Amino acid sequence: MLLIILALAIFSTLGVGHADSSLKLGSILIGWDKLQRTDSSFSSAQRLIDDYALQIGHSCFNHEVFFRGGSTSIITAKIYYDMSLPTGSTEQVLLDDIRQRVALISPRFGSDVLAVLASGSTGVFLILC
Repeated sequence: MLLIILALAIFSTLGVGHADSSLKLGSILIGWDKLQRTDSSFSSAQRLIDDYALQIGHSCFNHEVFFRGGSTSIITAKIYYDMSLPTGSTEQVLLDDIRQRVALISPRFGSDVLAVLASGSTGVFLILC
């Protein structure tokens, strides 16, 4: 409940017009829109994170894909990404590039989450598994 109140406070302060929730992170992602599995970008994003997961030996299931339109820079989108990380979680950055950022998030409770931020021509994608 406290998380929802905090998210709403930030949401109203920043004037961001959209937010969605992540079951993987257990948090509200302010400034991000969740893509449906039927979206054409979803399957491309799923393949991208599956490739990274295979390289590090991480099991992926129930992928979540979010989109932040208007942000074409990883740096800008990372501000909103950092706000959504669960309290007490740790993040191990595996790749930090201008076009992609890959990290393994270890929340205090639950399983590790692989996160990929990838910039596209119309915005930035946040892919979780």
